[in-house]
Order: sequence, then structure tokens, then C-alpha cells
Amino acid sequence: SLGFSCPSCVGSSAMSRTVALWPGREHPCMRITTPSQPCLPMHRRAAMMVFRGGAYAIHDGSGRGCAEFLADRGMLAVEVEYRTVTGPGPCAEGMGVYPKPIHDAARAVRLLRSMASELGIDPNRIGVTGFSAGGHLASMLCGTELPCQEADDDDLVGVSCRPDVCVLAYPVISMNKELRVETAHPEGRCDGNLGGSVGHLLGPHSEDEATLALLSAELRVVQGHPPTFIWHTRADDCVPVRHAEVFVEALEMHGVPHKCVLFDSGPHALGLALDGEHVNDWSEQLMAWLGAWAKPQFAAPAMQL
Repeated sequence: SLGFSCPSCVGSSAMSRTVALWPGREHPCMRITTPSQPCLPMHRRAAMMVFRGGAYAIHDGSGRGCAEFLADRGMLAVEVEYRTVTGPGPCAEGMGVYPKPIHDAARAVRLLRSMASELGIDPNRIGVTGFSAGGHLASMLCGTELPCQEADDDDLVGVSCRPDVCVLAYPVISMNKELRVETAHPEGRCDGNLGGSVGHLLGPHSEDEATLALLSAELRVVQGHPPTFIWHTRADDCVPVRHAEVFVEALEMHGVPHKCVLFDSGPHALGLALDGEHVNDWSEQLMAWLGAWAKPQFAAPAMQL
């Protein structure tokens, strides 16, 4: 557990609204899901932002249902669209989408934090959960600065885009060539390029050593990195489990609170893994680790400014 304690306040159903990330553009957007159960007076919720997988080819790969799962457990949950090779909507960027997904992710955290009073959330309890390539994207927000220049049209750059907690599910962590899969996946999805993530993200610059280092999350960990929960399967033949291991090594080196859960069996992209052949209990372990961080907490009037 992260060591907090407070009363419980959990809803069994939720309500959603959609907010565009950028002025004048319908996409990308974020879908904000609020538990139907109201908080106690003078309490504020934690928020968790969800970046689904998709190898930077799509934004809505594995991780389906995660936002609803989190909202059912008392958090404001936000599923975030981000620009990829094929979308969302009319936002198809083609190969080499960097740095636009990072701009979208940073904008989403800043926008949510700026809406904290309106949404009844604690601006200092905003977490990110990322699946696969969405895990890579989430990890890019956790350093002392972004691994790219800021977007010219982001009018919220004065608001922190750094999350307070990071949750990574079978994430792409490193762009290091030594940590890519050497054998092709039977379905052709995993060509040694982490399911195509590297090529989709960087396009013609996918062999540039300086850029690959800049986008390797294990090299961006410093003291003060957000507490991190990470899980992976040793049988993953798309994103090797070594990605989780090198990240944990970096977290340990810098004294970052973390929990790593490794399962022996199960393919890549299991999502919530609540049922099916490869069901596991990562989500239960996550909630136990988050503890009262995830629950509404008392906020004195002076804290609500």
C-alpha cells in the first residue's frame, strides 16, 4: 500500500462526459467517467487517466473497460485518446507520429488538473495507467520534463503534466535495440519492432540513436519519479518481460516506491484479465497497493482553492 488511510466511498455505476483536448478540435478527446455515488461533503476523489495500447497504430487497443473498472472503485476515471498512425477520427498522422501522442498525453493531464475544482478531484492525486504502447506514453510523462519540445498551441504549459502515480501494464519501456523481439510473431504483429511501436512512433527516424535514448523510459527515471505499479508476463512474445525488469532496476536505483508483479503465463495485451484462459489478479493487487490513495479524502477549505 502507498500508506494512506481514509473512509471508503465507492459507486457501483458511473456517468460519462467527453472533453476535447485541444480548442477547436473534436479529436483527440478524453472521456471522463464519474462514479454515481456522491462523495462525502468536503471530500475529493483521486483521478486515474487511462492510455490504451495499440503500438501507436491505434489508440484504443488493449485496456478496454479499465476506466469503468476504476470508476466502480471510487476514482474519477479518464480514458484518453491520443494521435496515432490511423486516428482517432480524422487525426490519422501516418508513420512517425512523434511527438504528437506525447503532446496529447501531457495536454490531457494538464487539462484534467486545471479542471480539478469543477470535477471534485484532488489535483495532487492524478495517476496514469498505460497498457503496452500506452504504458510507454504514460511513462513519458513521469520525468522532470517531456522528451520533446512543448506543443506550440498548448496554453496550459504552466500546469504540471507529471502524474502522481504511474501504473504500467506489459509496457513498452525501452527503445534499445537489444530489448526488441528478434523473432517474428506468427500473426506478423511483432516484427522485432515491439509490435511495430518503434516504426509507428518514429517513422524514418526509428534508427536514430539519440532519439531512441530520449524515448527509453528506463533512462528517464530520477529520484522523485511517481510511485509505480508494473506488471507483465514472462511468456509475452511481443514486448519482452525484460522491459519491465529494466524499468524496475531503474526505479530501485533511484529509490522510487514501486511494486512489480510478474506472471509466468499469458500472451501480450491481456487487458484487465478478469476472465478467460489467462485470468490473473493484477487489478486486485493494484487496488491493494493504491490503498486509500484511490479513495475520496477529506479536503479542508484552505486546500480547495
